[in-house]
Amino acid sequence: MAQGQDEFYFALPYDKMDIALLAYNNSEPTAKLAAELGIGLDQAEFIYRDIEAKRKATAMLHWPAIAIETVTGPNTKPPMFG
Repeated sequence: MAQGQDEFYFALPYDKMDIALLAYNNSEPTAKLAAELGIGLDQAEFIYRDIEAKRKATAMLHWPAIAIETVTGPNTKPPMFG
């Protein structure tokens, strides 16, 4: 394949995606990202929007678990009732 799965999903190879994520996480302007990657400003803006969209779509994957019942195991004592 001429394009890997990472390039298909992220629209960038991993090495460029790392730079884009670092720039995004540090609130760097899109112009600086464009200059660093050697791309146009429109593409840099698309990359930032794409990062935001993917983070929004996968936000629930980062939510903490909610236990429905008490969990006990070999290193825990069962709950005492009454």
